[in-house]
Order: sequence, then C-alpha cells, then structure tokens
Amino acid sequence: MIRNNLKTLFMAVVGASSLVCGHLHAQTVAEPKLNVYDFRDQSCVQSLSDNGIWMVSYGSSPTDGSRYTNARLTNVQTGEVKAIGLESDMELPLECTACDVTDDGIAVGSYNGVPAIWSKAAGWTNLPIPAGWKEGRINSVTPDGRFAVGLMYSYLGGA
Repeated sequence: MIRNNLKTLFMAVVGASSLVCGHLHAQTVAEPKLNVYDFRDQSCVQSLSDNGIWMVSYGSSPTDGSRYTNARLTNVQTGEVKAIGLESDMELPLECTACDVTDDGIAVGSYNGVPAIWSKAAGWTNLPIPAGWKEGRINSVTPDGRFAVGLMYSYLGGA
C-alpha cells in the first residue's frame, strides 16, 4: 500500500508541475517600447531614475573630445532634453558630468572635476572636498536624494 501511495503522490506532483509549466508557457510577453535618443555628439545615457521619468547622459567635448561634458537631463515622459550646465551643446563649458538622477530630477556627477549636484533651482553646486584630495565625482544617488556614493582622487607628491 505504501508503494501505491507513493506512486500516486509522485504522479500528482508530476501532474501539478506539468500544469505549472504549461501555464508559464501560455503567458504572453508585451513587446518592448524602444525610444531612440540621438545626441549626435557621442553622448550616452548614464542612468535612469527609479520612477522612470528622468534620464541623464553625458559625452565628450565638442571641441577637443577629451573631456566628459555635455551633461543632459531628459524627461522621458515629455521627451524634453535640457543641457545642464551649458548654454548650448556647442559651447565649451567646464567639465560637466551627470552620472545618476533622483526621482525628482536632481542630477549628480561632477562639475569642473569636483563632486557636484545639479538642480533646476540652483544649477550645479560643488560639494566640499576633504583636505588632500583634488577631484572626484558622484556616481550614484538614492531615488530620494538622501544618500550618494562616488569617488575622489588624491595626487600625492604633486603640486
């Protein structure tokens, strides 16, 4: 009797798993919606806010190609693209890098080589640099803007 009960149990488990597998294969997956952002200056998207509304990007300088600049904030819902820290994409600004963005559209990165935050109200605001450190940037910020992480450089032995 025990052997028959085990066979019945085994068949029930196999039958149940077959139903689950059949159900999973029957689900349909929505086609992804692709949006193309062509900045024409080799800029690339760096981050998207957790709520999916804001996107930041940056690329090389239009004049020398060697510096990261041309930071942009894009409202994904409206398609509006704002150059942040520049008057236009073709001007030569100080270094201006946007690496991440909060759910409120506040960008973080670096401005002129110093960790900084950007807001619509204040523009770029450099953060204080500890003694002995030269430059750095903020790489990531929490959706609410309370915490951020990044990196700093020290150039020992230099002027």
